Amino acid sequence: MSELKWTTKQIITFLNVFQNYPCLWDVTSKDYLNKNFKEVSYNKLLDNLHMSDIPGSLDSLKKKIKSLRDTYRKELQKVQKSKKSGAGANDVYKPKLAWFSSAEVFWQRSIIGRESSSNLVSK
Repeated sequence: MSELKWTTKQIITFLNVFQNYPCLWDVTSKDYLNKNFKEVSYNKLLDNLHMSDIPGSLDSLKKKIKSLRDTYRKELQKVQKSKKSGAGANDVYKPKLAWFSSAEVFWQRSIIGRESSSNLVSK
């Protein structure tokens, strides 16, 4: 999948299917750390994508997920940074990615929650 450039339509289709597998993206999911469950879910996701005419292997799917998540995270950071700068409502960064809002439906809560967590012990 990473070998092939996906169209915007394919990315949006992927995101709409992917959000139905919270064990693959939601760190608060009880199954997020269950490797066997995740592997089964990856295979189901891949089957669903093949039915939607999105080709690829399991390895390329995992790479594509990482790539999309990283791109989404960078865009989200630009939005947050523009809000913190004291900019007016018209000056807040608006992502140009056509699929950003499809990813935001589920990734925002997961990514923001993870970025703001800490492993430091409070005194």
